[in-house]
Order: sequence, then C-alpha cells, then structure tokens
Amino acid sequence: MGMGTWGLSEYTISRKKLHELLPEQVEEVEAIDPSIWSVVARSLEVYTDPLHITEDDEADVIKDMHYIAEDYDMVEADCWQAMKKLKNLCHDFNMVTGLVLNFMYYDEDMGDRYDEVDHTNGCVFMLENVTQLTPEARQCRHLFNKQHWTCSG
Repeated sequence: MGMGTWGLSEYTISRKKLHELLPEQVEEVEAIDPSIWSVVARSLEVYTDPLHITEDDEADVIKDMHYIAEDYDMVEADCWQAMKKLKNLCHDFNMVTGLVLNFMYYDEDMGDRYDEVDHTNGCVFMLENVTQLTPEARQCRHLFNKQHWTCSG
C-alpha cells in the first residue's frame, strides 16, 4: 500500500437490501432529493451512531448538510426534514435488526481502481455492532457484506 493510502474494511448493507427491509423509510428519505445520499454521507460520516448524537452535534450536522446540499439546490428545510427521516430510518433499522446503521462517503476519484465498493451516490451504508457477530447479526447475515477498499489523503 502506497504512502498516503490506507485500507478500509466495513460491514455494509446495499441500498437495495436496505430498501427491501424498510421500503417506506428509504423512499421517504429519497423523496427529499435524488442526491440525498451523497449529502447524508458527507455530513454524517464522523458519527458512529446517528440516533445518539447530541442536539449541538445535530445542529452542526444540519449546517454541514446545508452547506453540502447547496450544490444540489436543496434548502435548509430539506436538511432538517432529511435529518428527521434519517433518524426514523436508523431507529426502524435498529428495531428490525438490532444493528446500528451508519453512513460514510466514498469518493471514487480518491479510491483505487480495483475498489468494488457498493455505494449510492457515494453513500456507503455501514453497520455497527457487527464485528463480533451478535445473535442479531447472525440472524441478518444474509443482508450485509464485509467490504474492503482504499482511500488516499
């Protein structure tokens, strides 16, 4: 691995499988804007559990989300709505699977040409609490993949 490059490895769920599991919740988020997943991933990727961020952190996320969303002609109200819908999605995902849904941004231009990262507009749907397969994770094993890729910086 070259200097300035590091490997990443995460358990993930595809947007397709997430939609199969919670179609209404996914569609509610996507109804805000077709590019919403890119905005979500870039603004929430520093948090390991979107359900348990503080009010101050949530306000910072909304500011970040709005700054990023301007590229997609989204207004601040869309960002507040997106955050509410994301919390619902994360909550319902946790209730159905017992796992935590998290988001990370993957930039194809910064990765390696051999990366095969399943993402939606740059959003990788990551799963927390999976490393040591809990009983809940064992029951849902057919839903997720462990992926490996590189980043440069």
